[in-house]
Amino acid sequence: MKQTWKKLLSVLLCLFLAIGSLTLAACGDENENKEEPIDPNKTQLYIGNQNYGFGDKWLEAAEIKFEEMFKDYCFEPGTDKKGIQIYYDNGSGFSGTGLLSSLKSSSEYDIYFG
Repeated sequence: MKQTWKKLLSVLLCLFLAIGSLTLAACGDENENKEEPIDPNKTQLYIGNQNYGFGDKWLEAAEIKFEEMFKDYCFEPGTDKKGIQIYYDNGSGFSGTGLLSSLKSSSEYDIYFG
């Protein structure tokens, strides 16, 4: 009888842990995958970032400062575009041969940070 209770308690604890883990995994930043709409009056700069432990907080700060510094600069002569709009991706496939093949076959990003 004691063994049955131990097994039942173990199964229940595992069930609660599994449900809790799934619940936490489903919770996330709701703005995480939303992109700022493209502003046709600005030049867009696309950055590929591999955050090997450095994260992307530094890139967020640099993005804000860079956009503010060059808000009146024209990056495309002959157009009325002033300022820059930065988009970055945090490393979906930027490692080893994935990065090399991305560099060779794609012009998706203007700059890569490793």
